[in-house]
Amino acid sequence: MRGRLLTLLIVALLSACGGESPAKDDPVERELSERFEFPRLGASAREGERRIEGKVAIVEVIYPSNGADNVTGFVARRLVSDERSAGVVFMHGGGRSASDFLADATALAKRGAVALTIDSPFVRSPDQAIREGTAELEPTYETMVQNVQDLLRGLDILVDQYGADPERLAVVGYSKGAQPAALAAALDPRVRALVLMTGFAHPSGLPNDPRAQELFGAIDTVDFVDNLAPTRLLLQGAEYDSVIPHSEMELLERAASDPKEIRWYDADHELGPQAELERRAWLIEQLDLG
Repeated sequence: MRGRLLTLLIVALLSACGGESPAKDDPVERELSERFEFPRLGASAREGERRIEGKVAIVEVIYPSNGADNVTGFVARRLVSDERSAGVVFMHGGGRSASDFLADATALAKRGAVALTIDSPFVRSPDQAIREGTAELEPTYETMVQNVQDLLRGLDILVDQYGADPERLAVVGYSKGAQPAALAAALDPRVRALVLMTGFAHPSGLPNDPRAQELFGAIDTVDFVDNLAPTRLLLQGAEYDSVIPHSEMELLERAASDPKEIRWYDADHELGPQAELERRAWLIEQLDLG
């Protein structure tokens, strides 16, 4: 009954944001999608310090997480806009921060997007073991679920609070952030475009421990990328990646639903400036930015 109620609330939210609710070609299995369900109505972001770069405002924001803390990050958007914006949420890699994608967010805001880049719950956590990646199975799993929920709520806030077009939403995830980005895009049918940068197909490492397999093996990135369509997917891989093996990105590409493409760069795990330029150009095209 609780799961059905949450589903009805989500459908109501999507209908309010854009008329007829969109749908996935091949939705995530109910047993898995239920792991990420949470109340989606009513959350809003509080704004803090603001700075101006040309015609773009970059604002510190904070909004409620479904976990015990708050999500922190930045919103970048045009100072004046006479039309509904596209919306993009960015998820950084392990041990990094929301500021990592500020350059991308600002560049897209200049083209008419409203962009949100958030701090992962893995770096926000007061638990040192979570921050260092040495926590027990259950709290680590719960933090990953929270990370996905933070992204989903971020999409809601872009639409409800900042006026983003629910038919022109995108998610970008880098390295450790690729997994929650892919799961969020597979779960939310409003997401039109997804960029996954140098991420593992099997972040779980295919553990032998039954409990670890039950928790983490079930939410490996590779098991959700076939649920993306009609979301359009860009994979960005590094030819000389010292962190992510070539085979992991190739596996993601093979498993993913169409439409998709993979691009390789003459770079290490950081990918470099060419990937940055191409990522922005691809998002501008997919989101119909001016």
